[in-house]
Amino acid sequence: VACRTTSDATVLVLGRSNYNEMISNYPEQQDVIATNILATFGLDTKGQSLPGWTSDGREDDELFAQLRTMVVEAVQKQLDDLQNQFTYAVNMGEVDSVKTLIRKG
Repeated sequence: VACRTTSDATVLVLGRSNYNEMISNYPEQQDVIATNILATFGLDTKGQSLPGWTSDGREDDELFAQLRTMVVEAVQKQLDDLQNQFTYAVNMGEVDSVKTLIRKG
């Protein structure tokens, strides 16, 4: 969380079930939420550093560095899983699954 030291901050915490319910009601917002979270860590949707991103001194913060590493690993795992699912669907001739995975990116 980034905030000014001269003001109060409010943090919203959602459990997985609440987040899943929100995404099921507003699926078009999932990409926006993910992009915003990744941008907070200076990452794009492939887990790569954004061009021109600066950490504003946060990378010296050990917790921030650990969280950023965990986010990169999670994004890479998700991309690997999607690629494996795509390869399997193509090999099995599951056209509907292939189309769904293409839409996911």
